Amino acid sequence: MEQHKRFMPTLTRILFLLAVIAAIIYGAMYSLARFVTPTTHEITIEIPASKLKQTIIDPPPQPAPLVEDETKREE
Repeated sequence: MEQHKRFMPTLTRILFLLAVIAAIIYGAMYSLARFVTPTTHEITIEIPASKLKQTIIDPPPQPAPLVEDETKREE
C-alpha cells in the first residue's frame, strides 16, 4: 500500500504532461515569432491567358432618374 501512494494519480499525470507539452509548443512559437525575421522579396509569375477564366463583366446599371419630391414643391 505504501508504494502506491508515491505515484501521481493518472489524471494529474496526464494533465501535467499536456501542460508541459503546451508550454514547450508555446515557447517555440514565441521564440520563432520574436527572434526570426522573414526575408521578403518580390515574386513575379506570368500566367498564360489561356489558363485564365474568361468572364463577361456587365456594365453597371444606369442610375434611376431623379424625381423631385412633391412635398417640397408646395412652398
